[in-house]
Amino acid sequence: NLSLRRAASAELIVDGAITAEKLSAGEVITNSAQIRALIVNTAHLADASVTTLKIGAQAVSADWNSYAAGWLSLTGMLDIQSLTISDATTGNCPAYVTFSAQVELGRSTLGRARGFFQIMLSGVGELGTWNVEQYVPAGLPIQLPVSMTRRFIMPAGGSAVLTVNASNVEADTFRFRYRRLEVNVFKR
Repeated sequence: NLSLRRAASAELIVDGAITAEKLSAGEVITNSAQIRALIVNTAHLADASVTTLKIGAQAVSADWNSYAAGWLSLTGMLDIQSLTISDATTGNCPAYVTFSAQVELGRSTLGRARGFFQIMLSGVGELGTWNVEQYVPAGLPIQLPVSMTRRFIMPAGGSAVLTVNASNVEADTFRFRYRRLEVNVFKR
């Protein structure tokens, strides 16, 4: 007579029995994963929504600005704002420069009040010139906002000096306040 009887528990795989050292697979699919450190050579993401993304400061773009609030009156040509950039990681990268200010134009007689300002890049020259012109009543200056933006490529070494200069062409009053010069560089 043959008789069988269980001598001990017959569980072949118990909790914790499969460790990373014992797992080798071409592909593992789970409902969710918690991974301490991940190295990915190729990725296919069906849903790439991200709730919190951490990118190092100035890893994608870098910004510089200079600001001055007080009135600056012009009688001739004058540098009114400048900004120096020295960052090797921005060399040959696309950038935008924006100058904005409040301008006041005035005349002692009825007529056209006119001046201009331009943005200069060291080693390159003029990025743009803008005329500021308005007919004004005698003795009653007007104020208007100006804002101009130009795209340029940062010099190879990543160093640049941007300067805004302005000139009073035909006005008794030509002055600027709230001057802001800003550069945004988009790293490759």
